[in-house]
Amino acid sequence: MGQVNLTNLTGTPVTIGKFEINGDLIAQNGTSIGSGNTLEGRYSNKDWNGFEDLILDVNLNDQSYHVNLNRSHYFGGGDYHYPGSGSDVNYVLLGLNSSGSKVVMMEAYRQEGAAYFLHDGDHKNLDRK
Repeated sequence: MGQVNLTNLTGTPVTIGKFEINGDLIAQNGTSIGSGNTLEGRYSNKDWNGFEDLILDVNLNDQSYHVNLNRSHYFGGGDYHYPGSGSDVNYVLLGLNSSGSKVVMMEAYRQEGAAYFLHDGDHKNLDRK
């Protein structure tokens, strides 16, 4: 059963508007994640190689931000990068860009149960709605 975590390093609490992988809910809408905290979730309805898409909507500072990543627009790609059975994935919300129009997100991943996470050098943006 793969971990799917969301870590908030934005400096302010974030509230989940939607967090889905392959159409399956990872966290309840309205769930709050304090600054410096991690929401721990699980996803195993498909293995990591069956990943199709991730939808994440968050609210912070009275603004809504959104990203929809399908397989071809996902982070770097490769073995165990994708959430699902056989992999553990941690998404990290780093903070806002200077104009406040985007939240920068990065990913760390590992084969399920491996000793440590690997950092993916790519980043994605949640755009303000």
